[in-house]
Parts: sequence; C-alpha cells; structure tokens
Amino acid sequence: MDMSSGSSDGPLTDSGVDFSNYTQRLDFLADILDDTQLQVQGNAAARRFWYGIVAVIGVATLCNVVHTSIQRSRLQASLKNEKQPARPSSLPIRWIATTTATLREIAYLQPYLPVLEPWIRIPDLGAIWMVAAYLLFILLLEFVDNDVTGAQYYQALSVQAAWLAVAQIPLIVLLAGKNSLVGVLSGTSYQRLNVLHRWVARGSLLLSTFHFGFQSYGWQQYGVEKLEWATDSCPPTGIAAYAILLWMNLTTFAPMRYYAYNWFVFQHIITYFGFIIAVMMHLPSTALYSRVYVYIAIALYLLERLVRTARYALANLRPARATLHSLDDARATKIHIRGSSIKRWAPGDHVLLALPRFGLAQSHPATILSTPDSHQGDLVLILRTFSGFTRRIATAAAAAPAAQPDNHDPEAVCEKQYLALIEGPYPAASQTDFACYDTLFLVAGGTGVTFTLSVLLSLAARAQTTPTLPLRNVQFVWIVKDRASLSWIRQELLDVLPAFENAGITLEIKAFLTCDSPDSAGKSTCTCAGDCGCCIAEKDSNVMQKDPNSASSSIEVVPPWSEINYQRPEIDSLLWDGLCAAQGESAIAVAGPRRLSAAVRRTVVQISDERAVHKGTGAQGIYLHVENCN
Repeated sequence: MDMSSGSSDGPLTDSGVDFSNYTQRLDFLADILDDTQLQVQGNAAARRFWYGIVAVIGVATLCNVVHTSIQRSRLQASLKNEKQPARPSSLPIRWIATTTATLREIAYLQPYLPVLEPWIRIPDLGAIWMVAAYLLFILLLEFVDNDVTGAQYYQALSVQAAWLAVAQIPLIVLLAGKNSLVGVLSGTSYQRLNVLHRWVARGSLLLSTFHFGFQSYGWQQYGVEKLEWATDSCPPTGIAAYAILLWMNLTTFAPMRYYAYNWFVFQHIITYFGFIIAVMMHLPSTALYSRVYVYIAIALYLLERLVRTARYALANLRPARATLHSLDDARATKIHIRGSSIKRWAPGDHVLLALPRFGLAQSHPATILSTPDSHQGDLVLILRTFSGFTRRIATAAAAAPAAQPDNHDPEAVCEKQYLALIEGPYPAASQTDFACYDTLFLVAGGTGVTFTLSVLLSLAARAQTTPTLPLRNVQFVWIVKDRASLSWIRQELLDVLPAFENAGITLEIKAFLTCDSPDSAGKSTCTCAGDCGCCIAEKDSNVMQKDPNSASSSIEVVPPWSEINYQRPEIDSLLWDGLCAAQGESAIAVAGPRRLSAAVRRTVVQISDERAVHKGTGAQGIYLHVENCN
C-alpha cells in the first residue's frame, strides 16, 4: 500500500482536488490512507485493551485466591472443633459473603427457551454480564477520544477497529485451549472459558465489520473506492480474512457444534490457519509491528498444543485396557479402564476417551465416576447411548458373550478388553471443595450422576481419614427414567453409607423416576408420553412397595435409597427445608440436562432473594455449581 503524507497541517479536505484528474485523485486517496498518526492511535487502543484484559484476569485470580483461602480456613476451624465452621464469623468475611451473595443473585439465573435450544444455547446471566461488559469495553475503545476530523475521519475509525480486531487474536487463542493459563489462574474450566472464547471471536468479527464498513464508506464519500480496489492488494486479502472469520463464527452456533462436533473441530482448526495466513497478508507494510499480536497468538497456540501433546503422551505411556458393560438393554455403557498411567484426579474431573476399535479419530468426553481410592484405582465411566461412537460401544457391550473363568485364576473372570487412549484429566466447570460447606445438595439428571457420585465417593473417603469436616448434611438426588437404572450405581451408594454414618454426616439418597410407576404386579409401567424409551420389565428387588391405593407418590425403600418417587421433583420443595436448616453456607452441585440446571438456577436465585441471604436475616449463602456445557 502506497502511503504518502498529507500536505496540510490541519484536517485533510478535498479542497483544490480535481477528481477528474487521475493523478490528483490517486494522491488524494494516498492521503486518506496515510496512517502515520492513525496507527499510533490504533496501537495505543490495542494496548489499552490488553491493560483491561490483564486487570480482569488479575481480579479473577484474586477472587480465586480468596475463595480458596476461605475454604482452607473452614477446614482449619473444623479441625479445631469450632462451632459452625462454614458460617462467616469475622467482619471482613461477612462483607465478602454479602458481596458474593449479591453477585450470585444477578449471575446465577439462566434463560432457558426450548424453542431456541436446537440453534442457540443461552449462557447464564453471569456470562451474559461479562460478555456485555466486554462488548461495551471494545466499543468505548473504538469510539471514545477518536478526534480525527476531515476526510480521514472514517479512515481513523477503520484503522482503530483494525488494531483492536488484531489485538483480540491472542485472547481468542488463550480462551480456547484445554490447558489455558487463564483457567489455571482463575480456577475456571476450559468449557466455561470456551463461552467467552466464542464471544471474543464475535467481538473480533464486529470490529472487522467496522474496519471494512467505515473504510468503504469513507472511500465512497469521495468516489475513490473503485480506485482503491484497482490499485491496492489490501482489499482482496481483507475480504478473504473477513470471509474466513465470518465462517468460523457461523459454525460455532449450536447445530453444527453439537450435532457434527468432530467435523466442526476439524474444519475449525483448518480455517484458523487460513485466517492467520490471510491476516498476515492483509496487514499493511506501514504497520508490520501489528503482526506481533499474530505472532503471540501463534506462540500461544503452539505452546498449548505442546502441553496438550505432552500430557497425552504421559497419560498413554502405558496403554490402558477398557472393559464394557451394557446397562439396561444398551441404553448406556459402563466402562472400566484398567492399567492407566493416570493415578490422581479430582472429583468431577473428566477425560477424553478414545477406543480405536470403535473409531480411529474419535474421542468422547466423559466424567470419571470413580475416585483414585475407589474401584481398585480403575477409571470408571458411564456413557449414555446416542449415535456414532456411543452406539458402537453399546452394541459391542450388549453383544459380548457371557464371561468365562480364567484358567490361570479360577476366581477371575475373563472379559473382552479394548485398547483405551485417554486425554486428561481436565477439571470440572469450577474448582471448589464441597467438604467446606454445612449442607450439600448433589442433584443429577441421567448420566450426570457420574459427576455427583464422584463427589460423593470423594467425600466418603475424606470422612474416613479426616477427624472432622465442616460438612453436616448431604442430600444425593438422582432424576432418572426408571427403576432399572437404579442398579447402575447401587453398589457405590452402599459403600459410602458407613463412612458418612461413622463421621456423623447425615446422608439422604433420593431417586425420582420420571418414566416409571408402581403397579400391583410388581412391574414398571411407562407413564410418559412420546418416545422416551423407558418401559422396563423387572423391578428392583430392594424396593418394597406400599399399599397401591396410597396417595403418596413415594414408596418405602431399604438402603441405599432413602426415598424413591415416581414423579419429577419440585426443585423448590427439594431445596427449601435443607437450606433453611443450614447452619452455614450451603452448596448445590447440579449435573445433567440444561433444562434441569436452568430450573435449579432459577430456584436458587428465588430462594436467595426471598431469604435475603447474608443481608441481616441470618440466612446463609448458597454456592451453586453447574456441570454442563453452554
């Protein structure tokens, strides 16, 4: 791009320019494009953007440190046998609790519109507020204090937008990786950061639109747009970069990302490289140092891939073997992974599992049901059967012949094993210690029980080794289709009962069967409409039915179940009594369908508002952990 300086000390104008003269018209276009001063302003705006981003990351890190410190203080208070260790005592901690409770009420709520779900997944209000603040920030950087006048007015806006758009690229990469530094500092999982990753990419698209739109409009004002396209290579390369960025943003919407995920990831990586090449070609020779943002983005991407590859190699130094167990006529598959190099993980962590026998280039995310101290150190997963990978392993598990004794060990059982390659483990949506709360609700829908059960198993193990914990009450709630599914985790629940009883922690285990009902024949009758696929034959032998004519929706049960109900739970009734009885802060962990998590979010906000938690009423705070992807 030919950049010549303007001849006037004041604003550039078209005074004295003969636009019928090609040379004068070309010189005037060069004066408009002159970015001698414009790039200085754009560079300053890009630096201010990063000052703001670093400040936000710093605040998030500080909040994470404070949160961790409060949890440690609760554990120490419990070890000293202090009363109500989960209740804020000192004045600074009460201030923090009040501020936190207020922020939670405006952040926890999540809009849920079933009609939009196939196309758009609306995040929680906390993420929405962050996205709104981010968009406001970049708009202020674009339009405030931009005092260039005259013929370069729109060119100045365009250049500033270009600098800001390029400055977004490292942040987009930083928020995309599974081993993100932002996640480490803030204690946030890559799934939640991925929501911000998509919106920063959309912010970059908005700024790129400003860049192209303002520049084109400025050229049209003086009739030099066709001349620019005819004499400069920047417009074609800019259009190429813009088209790729537009495509990358469009393909992140729900249908493609959720229903063709493997293809989405493949094309997303390929188009990312194409975008970087197009941007490098588009940046003008007069502002080559703007490429530093692209270089930083490339370095961050390569570093993240290096860390991810190293972790993958270490996790598979000794390839693990997986055995498959069919659950409920192949509706789900329970997977035991033995011999893995992964020996330590936190409750709620998940892995990306690949079984080459069922797909060479496919890996499936799955929460680890077990803990390092349970199931003889095996990684235990439950995958619900859908299509593709999960359907293939479910079919193989269901078709497996009956197990035969091993000749070398008459008490052992021979099971067909498959090579398993594992990536991870990766942490849950946010890292918190559920033992640091007075009352804990673990609410799961369907296979979301793998998350809540892993937390329960971990708490049981700690209750056996730690003299005292702040935790006093635990309610374990599983919302599932029918009684046959209860056998999936029956033994694990039986195993944890003695640990909680010996530690003096009250544990209630409740099941809500949404597609089942008792009858006098001892069978299950499907009561739901549609194709829920829930009808089963045999009832759990451990369930003792009440009088069939009883109006109660629950039946008398024996361990591990405290209560079994043939209906969907009313979230308000489920939580209210326990929260009112809490002597300190409570925690609610919910894992499952978005409809369930949205209902829990709505109820928690309503209860917090009605009880005015930490606002002088004596009602204690409610921490909410939601384990699903937006």
